[in-house]
Amino acid sequence: MTSRPSLSRRRFVAGALTALGGLSGCQPLRNVVEGMFAGTPTPLAEDEPDGLGQRRADAPVRDAVQLEIVFAERPLDDPLMGDDLWDNLDQVGAVDSKMRTKLAQHGFRVGHCGATPPRALQTLLGLKAQLLDFGPGADRKQLTGQRIGLPAGDDFEIQSSRVYQNCRVQLDPKDEEKTRDFAIARCVMRLTADRLQHGWVQLHFQPEIHHGLHQLRRVATEGGFALRQTQEVVPVYALRFPMELSVHEMAVIGYQESSVNSLGHHFLVGNDDDAQLQRLLVVRVAGQQRSQGALAG
Repeated sequence: MTSRPSLSRRRFVAGALTALGGLSGCQPLRNVVEGMFAGTPTPLAEDEPDGLGQRRADAPVRDAVQLEIVFAERPLDDPLMGDDLWDNLDQVGAVDSKMRTKLAQHGFRVGHCGATPPRALQTLLGLKAQLLDFGPGADRKQLTGQRIGLPAGDDFEIQSSRVYQNCRVQLDPKDEEKTRDFAIARCVMRLTADRLQHGWVQLHFQPEIHHGLHQLRRVATEGGFALRQTQEVVPVYALRFPMELSVHEMAVIGYQESSVNSLGHHFLVGNDDDAQLQRLLVVRVAGQQRSQGALAG
């Protein structure tokens, strides 16, 4: 038996791939998916980008988590996305019961699996999935899988939806008055990672809505505040949740049937022409890049 940190028991989640532009280290989807089942992480070379599109030769070495992020997209009524998948994922240990209920009310379903995923998930990842490029202004096309090196404490934006020219989102399923209209909006899952101990990491998932025109805005950085071209960001702090995973385990995030105005529907289904498809987000911990350069795998 693999020992877990004392903070919690087993954690499980379901996941999908980001289509962010300007990132280095992209690999064909087939290579990333094969890597999920091979169980052998590939170290980041010292002279290569760190997965965030920047070379850090002059920066102090930091602990980093190596992640593989994949989106699977299937018809809304596909049985592979139903009970056959979720009955074989650990949903109870993935997040606590209160957060699990809250996520379901907003249209999200969260689970976790070990290094050997259930058959339904293997089938989903083994398909030649028609993934969508959700990057700003991008045409719909087949995407590649993404492997990133995420320094501990840093964050990474996983864009989960296309850009909505206009959409109505119910931010509180119990309060109709908290339904808001957004223009030029996209749904983003902000991901941060912390190293707990050798072979264990804690991932934090934060749903956000990015909307409006890109403008110079003050954003918080390690060195204080800086001006960057960004959209306005509406974070949904009430749905921020952590998951503890060991190397090779996977977090899975999927759609729970809900209102067409729910967050989950906008994040993982959409509306109009894409309302008959649903997306599954899979995030796998491929390894840890330790400060002395050794990879924990």
